[in-house]
Amino acid sequence: MSDHTNWHERIGNADRDAAVDALSGHLSAGRLTDGEFHERSERARSCQTRGELDAVFADLPATAAPAIAPYHPPTTRAEDRPVDRSMMHAPVKRTPPERVQRLLAISGGLSLVLFFAIGFGLHGWAWAWIVFLIPGLVRGYYGMGGGRDGR
Repeated sequence: MSDHTNWHERIGNADRDAAVDALSGHLSAGRLTDGEFHERSERARSCQTRGELDAVFADLPATAAPAIAPYHPPTTRAEDRPVDRSMMHAPVKRTPPERVQRLLAISGGLSLVLFFAIGFGLHGWAWAWIVFLIPGLVRGYYGMGGGRDGR
């Protein structure tokens, strides 16, 4: 069937299907009877190696044999291959404006002061954590995560 040097190489379902297709080509060409076709098809479906599959085609001409491409392992590692950077889109890291950075720092400090003032002064520890939402609201409003500039 083929001139493979590695007779012990395992084959896959695609190879078995291609062999059965080739056998049906031999059947239509009149080289096989119906009984021979069914017997060889069963043998082809149960083959595990190239050598076993080639034995199914031993007495048939190679013209109608399936084209099974031999497996060639890659000669280079994936890490050594050049990378096509045209398809890559690196995320854009935006730096917030200086005024937003100042507002975030102030709102974070203010939240901490309010947390302790509410907790100790009003004995409201159960709901004092709400003040920590202030920096998030500032960040969201000023464009760092879906604010008013839409990014």
